[in-house]
Amino acid sequence: MGEDPRPDAAVDALDTAPPPRDALPDGVGETPPMETAPPAATVVVTELSAAGRTVCALDALGAVWCWGLNDHGQCGASPSVAVFDRPRRVEAIPLARRVAVGGSHACAIARDASVWCWGDDTHGQCGDRGAAASTPPVRATELGPAMELSLGAGQSWALTTEGRARSVGLNRDCQLCNSLRGPVHREGALVEGLLATALHGGNRLQCASLAALDEVRCCGTIGSASATWCVPINPFGTLPRAMPWRVYAGGDFACMLSRGQELYCNGVNTLGQLGSPGGVEYGWRRVSVPGTVLLAAVGEAHGCALLTAGRGLFCWGRNDHGQLGRRENPDFTIPGAVLSNVRAFAPQQLALTAVSSCALQPDGGVYCWGGNAEGALGDGTRRDTREPVRALFPGP
Repeated sequence: MGEDPRPDAAVDALDTAPPPRDALPDGVGETPPMETAPPAATVVVTELSAAGRTVCALDALGAVWCWGLNDHGQCGASPSVAVFDRPRRVEAIPLARRVAVGGSHACAIARDASVWCWGDDTHGQCGDRGAAASTPPVRATELGPAMELSLGAGQSWALTTEGRARSVGLNRDCQLCNSLRGPVHREGALVEGLLATALHGGNRLQCASLAALDEVRCCGTIGSASATWCVPINPFGTLPRAMPWRVYAGGDFACMLSRGQELYCNGVNTLGQLGSPGGVEYGWRRVSVPGTVLLAAVGEAHGCALLTAGRGLFCWGRNDHGQLGRRENPDFTIPGAVLSNVRAFAPQQLALTAVSSCALQPDGGVYCWGGNAEGALGDGTRRDTREPVRALFPGP
């Protein structure tokens, strides 16, 4: 692989946003002892993930916390408690090094690279060949050992310790990269032709960064009216400066952050999801933000982008619950700055649900805004808010 064309500052920020991937220990794949994180005066979050109406976080000690909707057990607890309006510790899993949330399920990678999943398992997406809700968490033998995860609406991908992409679950839109595997596949299988360095995507689109070609290949579909790709392809065409770096998939739209730090989106635009004026159009458009983009995230019908050089956080699209962080109610096709009363608001990571947005602060605090009927803001209330509020983790 040639020299990385991104500016040094962007490389540092993007490559260090997740927790460091330390060397895998001996005994990779063996059942780990159930370590427990000691109590801490303050929970310091290092990684965020969100989808549907659920948010999960990984803290510095390796504990996983989830909050929001729990109708399938995606917060790691019995669905008899449908909502958690504050972060709760996911029990019965080892200390973790990564966490990811799909539509109604979530998974974590333990420090020994084993994978553990919980929540909806209707399509076998929890990687245990199951067909029902998995609470408490189960060991995902069809996915691990792994270094990275990318979850979607009914499917799970894992990057194995050998750099291969492995997938399981729903395949209705070819999001498992194999048209012959049928609509549901409960047994994990390697995705042919993908020797990868990273996984990204979500919903019904899954993508992998290829080691040899220094490019991104994807399977699945962007939306209900777009093409379906059953073999890994480059769906980005010949956009200027558009060598892809990361792909973010929402509901019926997707965005791509290029190595030139420009953000492009494609798909349905009825609520302004593409960040530019116009209706439904399947073609890549550059998002109209006032600067280059450091990182981004998408929800079901809205997106957010953090700009370089401290130029702020901008969001666009659906705004029916205040998830854009703006005082006005209408949806917005043009990105606008998130209004924050948080001192030194400087997000390091972003995670969006269908109705809310969350940002990780440098001190490890999590701030969310938008829809809160299912507790997705984690502040102990069910009130929507347009300004960021801190998720309330338990004290010592």
